[in-house]
Amino acid sequence: MLGSTFGSNPKHMIDTSVDTALLNLCCKNTIIDHLGIEITHIGPNEISASMPIDHRTVQSIGFLHGGASASLAETVASLGGYLCVDRSIEFVMGTDLSCKHLRPVRSGHITATATPFHLGRSTHLWHVVICDEEDQRVCFASVTLQVMDIHSKGETLGLLRKSGIAPLLP
Repeated sequence: MLGSTFGSNPKHMIDTSVDTALLNLCCKNTIIDHLGIEITHIGPNEISASMPIDHRTVQSIGFLHGGASASLAETVASLGGYLCVDRSIEFVMGTDLSCKHLRPVRSGHITATATPFHLGRSTHLWHVVICDEEDQRVCFASVTLQVMDIHSKGETLGLLRKSGIAPLLP
């Protein structure tokens, strides 16, 4: 990727040893599950997820709700970021999200693909492209993640261990 700081360091690769089924299981009983978001692909340079356009994700006039697109974008970028850090000592949290909605969608599924643009020690910047079933771009998002130390707050590790992502902890 032109201008990207990603890819030259193997530490900055997405951990592809995590199975999509496990990742989807870890997202049960969250907004991810509620919106019908499903992780479909984990590669060394990208992560993808799909979401149905149905009663949970549309606005009152039947078009895809921008907030649903935003949730999908932050989900796929955050999960990608989490798979890039040392999960024994770090986790990530979204700090900034910017979405550009390009075209309306009324039915089917949309697919988001997140790629890291910058993976630093304390922040990540991810680009997310969301396409419809005809591979037409419907949204572009930029997501900034803060890399956090699990031990920075006493309750954080305990909360992670009790959460759905506990199976992903080393």
